[in-house]
Amino acid sequence: MMRSFAEHMGVNWPPDWVMLVDGVPVTRQQVREGRRQKQADRMERIRNTHTHRRVIRITVRYFDQFFYGGWQAYVDWTGGESHWARRGSYLADQLMRAFPLTLDAAFPVNERDYHTWLQAFAQAYPSGKHDKKPRGMLKCWATIHGDRIEEFGEIVP
Repeated sequence: MMRSFAEHMGVNWPPDWVMLVDGVPVTRQQVREGRRQKQADRMERIRNTHTHRRVIRITVRYFDQFFYGGWQAYVDWTGGESHWARRGSYLADQLMRAFPLTLDAAFPVNERDYHTWLQAFAQAYPSGKHDKKPRGMLKCWATIHGDRIEEFGEIVP
């Protein structure tokens, strides 16, 4: 029974009661706590701050077109999530550190030649051809925190 109905029927409740649920009084404080908990649960689901390991696929291809042409790297995993590893991005730096194919460890990551690394990756992990150029593909384990890849693990055969 709601408070407004109880007042209409002439029943006097203590001031902090809001309603009766199965004969048990519910206070304003309990309603507020329920709302806060519901909001906290919703925000936790939105932020998705859980760390988990899953198999990801790294694909390097050459695209013969005007817009976004040239060598490109993509990282995708189950659930349809796909990320484009652009030059200078966090993901490109992570890939180059995890698979040091043509790189000298003395140079910082942002000064390395990403284009050369993409070609070396396609040669090291061949997976057919795309636009008459070699295509590289590799599956490996990765630790993912939210929607960000934290570290790459061992290669999956």
